[in-house]
Amino acid sequence: MFYLLSLILTVNLSFADSKTIYFGEEFKTCLSQQSIWDQFNRSLLDSQNSQLWPNSSSTVLGEGLKNNSVIDVTYISPLKSPTYSYYISDVTAPATFTYNALKTNHPFEGGAQITIEDFGSYRTLKWDGQYDTPESAWISRLFFQGFSKSFFRRLNKKIKAYEKISDCSLI
Repeated sequence: MFYLLSLILTVNLSFADSKTIYFGEEFKTCLSQQSIWDQFNRSLLDSQNSQLWPNSSSTVLGEGLKNNSVIDVTYISPLKSPTYSYYISDVTAPATFTYNALKTNHPFEGGAQITIEDFGSYRTLKWDGQYDTPESAWISRLFFQGFSKSFFRRLNKKIKAYEKISDCSLI
């Protein structure tokens, strides 16, 4: 019991000064910019209809990739599967969009920008985000950091599987 309490206090103190979570990943792929964009649009309408979205991490229902649209994301967890809403903005097809957490039902403030850059022989899919969190939300930060790593690992696997289906490969 003492060990558990000590661990909790140590983890809590280590996050006391850190309120901002930075997250993201960059993937290099042979998929076309339009193909990636189309899959994201499908994902933000209903992720069950997308080849790319890692539905084992979260599912999405929403209005798709258009300015001022809203999506609802349900995070898959063995303990609890909360649903949070996000606002889509700064949509420039087929290159970039931004999502931000709606304050009405999300414990964090912030969001991310998704960018798909075309470099001729390959594309990069870049996910770059940050959340500001209450100082007391250290358990939520720990959960999100673990979730984020798992989500991006699964997204990478989905990208590689979709590359095979699309019959492309990086040279």
